[in-house]
Amino acid sequence: MWHPMSESLVYTGGRDGAISLWDLRMNPSVRLSSGSTGLRSVATIVHAHQVVGSSPEPTITGLVLQDTATYNVISSCSANGFLRLWDLRSTNTYLSCSSLDPTVYNHRQSRGIVSLVSGVKESDGTIFGLGTDARIYVYCVLDLNVYSSQNPCDSLWGSPSFYVKSSLSPCGRWLAYGGGPHNGDAFIFSVARDTRLDVGPIHAVRLRGGSSSSCGVDWSSDSLAVCAEAGRVRIWRSDPGKRRECEIQPDINKNKWSWATTISQKHGYYNRI
Repeated sequence: MWHPMSESLVYTGGRDGAISLWDLRMNPSVRLSSGSTGLRSVATIVHAHQVVGSSPEPTITGLVLQDTATYNVISSCSANGFLRLWDLRSTNTYLSCSSLDPTVYNHRQSRGIVSLVSGVKESDGTIFGLGTDARIYVYCVLDLNVYSSQNPCDSLWGSPSFYVKSSLSPCGRWLAYGGGPHNGDAFIFSVARDTRLDVGPIHAVRLRGGSSSSCGVDWSSDSLAVCAEAGRVRIWRSDPGKRRECEIQPDINKNKWSWATTISQKHGYYNRI
């Protein structure tokens, strides 16, 4: 994760359970096995989500900044739904932690968090975490506790792998995730501020992909890119006019365009093949 206020600072979380801060302005000083030299991290937190009596070490699956003006980082792991807040300038212990594990509400044992993304604008003040149980957990950025959790598409999605990525639209309203382990579909959810509490279901929009898993998603100002393991990138954008054209002449347009669907109706996102 890049620090939004500095192009030289990078945060990483590893399978060894460590969180590291890297400064690309530093001179390489570590001798690698290949004979070349590499950077040494300027700060490292080891055993960031260690669970007593558990082996192996939980993987760090998500990192978000609490505030772009500070070095406070919030992390998630593969073992449970707890989030932890760290100050990279003092790596001895975390500053705060979720008081309860939300993943045990619907299961007998803890489930890990696959991906973490911070809310902006319409969803400011929230953190969205995707669990291995296909539920979306909505955390408060201040106390790291959960507002709500929903599973809008578990029957279509299956159990997400730890390679599933997430991305929030620049307006903060649309949350996109890569598909399940057996297809290249992606999903979009409406997560505006007025839908983050338990006032109704989070509606999912399904973007049809290929046979290989989608391994990356990212928004621009008006479109969404979905990358599959096979190397193909699909670009989706909202185009109601093109939708009407496709519905009027489906035989002519079916080989050039495809449209996304909800469970019950068509939606306005299109994909140029």
